[in-house]
Amino acid sequence: MSAVLLLDLGNTRLKWAWLHEVLAARKNAGVFEPVALTHSGKAADWQALFRQNRPDRIVLASVAGALARDLCDAIHSHWVDVAAQQIVTPAQFGRWRCSYLQPEKLGVDRFVAMLGAQALAPTDSPCVIAVAGTALTIDVLAAYGQHLGGLILPGPQLMRSSLRSATAQLPLVQLSEHQLGQSTEAAIAAGTTRAGASLITEVMAQYPMACSFLSGGAAPELLPAIGLPIQMRPDLLMQGLAYFCEQQFAD
Repeated sequence: MSAVLLLDLGNTRLKWAWLHEVLAARKNAGVFEPVALTHSGKAADWQALFRQNRPDRIVLASVAGALARDLCDAIHSHWVDVAAQQIVTPAQFGRWRCSYLQPEKLGVDRFVAMLGAQALAPTDSPCVIAVAGTALTIDVLAAYGQHLGGLILPGPQLMRSSLRSATAQLPLVQLSEHQLGQSTEAAIAAGTTRAGASLITEVMAQYPMACSFLSGGAAPELLPAIGLPIQMRPDLLMQGLAYFCEQQFAD
């Protein structure tokens, strides 16, 4: 298989990995930690990416809109003949089926995370997929690959920022906690952490036979407060991108 570079572009971070590395981790039942770069959307932010070896192909997942177009332009300028494929959410892909009447309205990050769950879970297992970043998304897949739907709410840090911006007195909290708070700061930290973790636990309890996965920058914060066993996979989207490539190249 040719040298394929996988990119996951969010509003604040760019993550990347080589396809062969992600596939090797899956084959060996390991977890692959992608490279993560915090960016401000400026051209200079992509220089660390361009220090990588020249890929034959690039596959990109992004909900960042104009920022993704800027990155694609920068890729074309730096690696003139390298094709960068930006994924869009389809109505179906392999055994995955979208629940949305307008599939393009489903965030491609959620689509790719669900593919990652399909790649990692036993064949035809139902799955609960939680990705905790700026937003917290929870999606459920039936055993036969049908997307049943999902939930979206602010991630813990966005909840804290909202409290700060909507009130005159509450502090902006950075720490995380899931026990009862004995100060305003600790109570905010505990409340915002437990809100997301409790919802994930509730959905998992509704689907007790499902394989459950947790990913995203806020995953380590939420994990201790989740009341049921769940796999933390920082490489979930990269596994989804790798699965996308496997299926596409097989065709």
